[in-house]
Amino acid sequence: MKKLSEITMEQGLDIVADILAPIMNIVEDETARDFFTKEKPQEGENAIQMALRRIKSSLPVLIKKHKEDLIVIMAALNTQTVDEYKQSKGFMGLVKDVVSLANDEDLQGLFTSAESENISESSGSASENTEDAVLRVL
Repeated sequence: MKKLSEITMEQGLDIVADILAPIMNIVEDETARDFFTKEKPQEGENAIQMALRRIKSSLPVLIKKHKEDLIVIMAALNTQTVDEYKQSKGFMGLVKDVVSLANDEDLQGLFTSAESENISESSGSASENTEDAVLRVL
């Protein structure tokens, strides 16, 4: 899988065009909205426990309901058609691509650039700041 930094501008625009509809399908889904809506931990629950609870309850439903959307997104990010992607990847190939995407520093930068603007708001406590960051994402 290509890193975001390896994708040309023209390829990037094609990717955006290809993934807008599947992303909107996911975003419009009520389960997805619940999953991506910010939530505070329940009483006695820390941010990591809350994240795991939310993943456990929502992610399987999202994957099952949006399997094709996810494949379209991953194919586009690999600069392949859906058929090419399906033929070239088995389940482990998909898992590796998702892990590779999650570890892409450029992608992480897209999500953390807003966080760097809020550094002055940090409490000084590593565990509190980590939980606050998880809460902002979830």
